[in-house]
Amino acid sequence: MIGSSIIEQTKIIWCSMNDPKRTDRGAIMNLANKITMARMMLIPLFILFFAEYPAWLIERSAFFEYIQAYGRYWALAIFILASATDKLDAMSPEDTTRLRIWVNC
Repeated sequence: MIGSSIIEQTKIIWCSMNDPKRTDRGAIMNLANKITMARMMLIPLFILFFAEYPAWLIERSAFFEYIQAYGRYWALAIFILASATDKLDAMSPEDTTRLRIWVNC
């Protein structure tokens, strides 16, 4: 059965993570995971700068007027930064933590 094989694979992964011989037990936030979290925090900023806003909001706020004029450039810079952090994250495939196993499933 498909469901039982998934459960067995999960048990194998979980048991290998709880192996007392492992030296990195409990290491959830290594550098790769911190980079991933930083990239996830860039998503709302990207949306803020990339979104279109109504004219009445742009007319009433200098901030949204600035975003309307230069937001696409800031969104591009954020996208490039997120792409660079993705490359940094992929450079250390030997790091395996609980969070990374969970995210990559």
